[in-house]
Amino acid sequence: MGLWLYDHPQWLTIKGHVQCYVNKVREKLESKGYHIKTYSEVQMISTIDEGCVVQTEDGSKELYNGCILAVHASEALRLLGDQATPVEQRVLGAIQYVYIVTFTFIVTKL
Repeated sequence: MGLWLYDHPQWLTIKGHVQCYVNKVREKLESKGYHIKTYSEVQMISTIDEGCVVQTEDGSKELYNGCILAVHASEALRLLGDQATPVEQRVLGAIQYVYIVTFTFIVTKL
């Protein structure tokens, strides 16, 4: 006899863990000429007619023609600040998170 769970989400994993996925996405984007910047904490993102301006922790600003945010919705809203459009505010603000606590144990005697 065992514990059976029904109607629960199917968790999918990638062989080689998350780094494999990140590397594959990075390789694909770089092969298409996209620039990927890492190890630089973003403080703010603002939009202008020419694209988006990314300000990092050291205060420097760089202009890009587009940005992909790989962060939680709440963090994306924080980075966009007052410049988040009404649609961005509505969509990103509607995303909620559920924290799940799981207890795992083994019964050795019944």
